[in-house]
Amino acid sequence: MNPLTAFADAPPASANEAHRLDTLRRYGLLDTPPEPAFDDLALLAAQVCAAPVAMLSLVDVGRQWNKAMHGWAEREVARAVSFCARAIEQPGRLLEVLDATRDARFAQHPWVQGAEGLRFYAGAPLVVSSGHALGVLCVFDRQVRALSNAQRQALAALARQAVAQFELRQLTWLGERLGAVDPLTQVWNRRAFERRLAEEWQRHARRNESLAMLLVAVRGALAQPAAQQGRSPDEASAAQAQAAALIVEALRCSDLVASYGGELFAAILPSNGVSSAMTAAQRVRLALEHHPWAGRSMTASIGLSAMVPGRDQDPRQLTERADHALQTAIRRGGSRVEAFSGW
Repeated sequence: MNPLTAFADAPPASANEAHRLDTLRRYGLLDTPPEPAFDDLALLAAQVCAAPVAMLSLVDVGRQWNKAMHGWAEREVARAVSFCARAIEQPGRLLEVLDATRDARFAQHPWVQGAEGLRFYAGAPLVVSSGHALGVLCVFDRQVRALSNAQRQALAALARQAVAQFELRQLTWLGERLGAVDPLTQVWNRRAFERRLAEEWQRHARRNESLAMLLVAVRGALAQPAAQQGRSPDEASAAQAQAAALIVEALRCSDLVASYGGELFAAILPSNGVSSAMTAAQRVRLALEHHPWAGRSMTASIGLSAMVPGRDQDPRQLTERADHALQTAIRRGGSRVEAFSGW
């Protein structure tokens, strides 16, 4: 099977697709190693539905990535050939295709017409607490058939168990995050940021995908001690917290913002190259520059770097490049964004 095969009748993305994808990334499930808790659910789905193939899939931007599989070899397939991309269109109901050769949506599908000879599909969307369907727990068969009511109920119940595992991971992550948050700005602290950067570095290395980083120096309103600006310590703290909030608001939900010390903030931008990171950095700059800072002038100097992680590299190189770009921005003065372009 060619995972890059395109299917002409792939469904268009829904209006809330950007929010759904942000939610998917916040759960941190994509490109993670196999786990028994999810492998068992795929096995049970196959057994209760008497189906030779079962998958616990996650529907990403241009791909379906399978967290768990039974009777299937491909870890990742193009979204254009994903039955599950159809199933998430209606998060509240199970999608059941009795005979794909007689269904206009799938009759010409390469898995139906090709050697796989798939005929039957049933998928229960994995709907998290936000109401977004992150993926599907599904079964396939090479025979024309239908599920019994008991099998439908069991498949839906197993999908709910998968979601419960997702939510448990989120609660565990949030518990860890309580010790990783800067109490003043309510964004990540530097130690937690560096830990997450190492994790994202490894994840992007496995996917051969670009990872970007911003270093943001908020200068003027925050740079000088409060006493020199005629402000109370409380006002200075409020300004620092406001700067953090503006940076978070200007970026995606899946981006990670941290207090890096004093006037300096850092951000990890997953799956971003230089061009998209520059667009995000300019949003940050404008948000900080245009905010009314109690009549005080303020500049935002931002350095960015983006890399596809390699085996002979480590996350410090991304940070060092962003810092080099930041120093260039500071030397040139004013509010500006500089991308790393060499030493």
